[in-house]
Amino acid sequence: MSVVFAVDSSALPDSEVQPGLTLYDDVLAWAGIKIVPVWFLYLGPGGGAATPATPASVQFLHGRGTSVGLLYNSSTLNGVAQGTYGLGQQDAAEAAQQATSLGAPPGTYVWNDVEYKSLDRLTGDYIAGWCDGIRPTSLAGAGGLYANLLDARFQAAMTAALARSPANVGRLLLWLASWTVKPPGVIAVVAPGWLAAGGPSGLPADIRSQCHGWQFCGRAYGDENDGPVDLNLLSLPLPPPGDLWIPPAGTSSQTVRQQLDQVAADLETNLTRLRQLLGQV
Repeated sequence: MSVVFAVDSSALPDSEVQPGLTLYDDVLAWAGIKIVPVWFLYLGPGGGAATPATPASVQFLHGRGTSVGLLYNSSTLNGVAQGTYGLGQQDAAEAAQQATSLGAPPGTYVWNDVEYKSLDRLTGDYIAGWCDGIRPTSLAGAGGLYANLLDARFQAAMTAALARSPANVGRLLLWLASWTVKPPGVIAVVAPGWLAAGGPSGLPADIRSQCHGWQFCGRAYGDENDGPVDLNLLSLPLPPPGDLWIPPAGTSSQTVRQQLDQVAADLETNLTRLRQLLGQV
């Protein structure tokens, strides 16, 4: 298992923060790294301020050797009284259509954003509907869910979903949204803790075993109240049958293995810097 640094952003990575400087390159400079191994984009039209992914933004990331993660941001839970099995299936079908329209190859995982107010309407029936709905599409497995997995509402819904559709819900990839750290030093502080503990602490064993991602720092870059970039850790490789949207062969001179080696070196450098700073306090 390798733990890599990942970004999700409401602004596109190829957008310019100033003339001649893309968001991607600005994040690299800010974080002091040479490559972002994984960058999550929102499927459109989405909600809030998120800018929908475009083929050009995917091509831009692949050209940098960065794998793409896809996040479905149009959940019906944003506007209904209660999630039902049928609504879960409806969202799965729409996510599959949006991913396919973007050009995602078969076997690409898509995560469903059910954070914040969506948790008030999240039910086991909805989760089961999402998982059962994703399964027969070209997308991989049962997809994923992005939410605060520590919330009792999510845990209750997940327990009910496992009881209704254990085979498919048991394939679900979970991504924890829990902002526990603020910059500076976020990568150096959090990554060793994840590696030592095998994942974020405080999760029930059944949920923790399906947790492969952790958004540990929100709005880490840019405006502290509305910054476009959140920081994540992702455990790779993801379990079969699917994967991230990986750059095609020949797009970049860097292989995935080289990316992981580079990130490991960057993490060690940041950790050394942090130790030096702590020694000066």
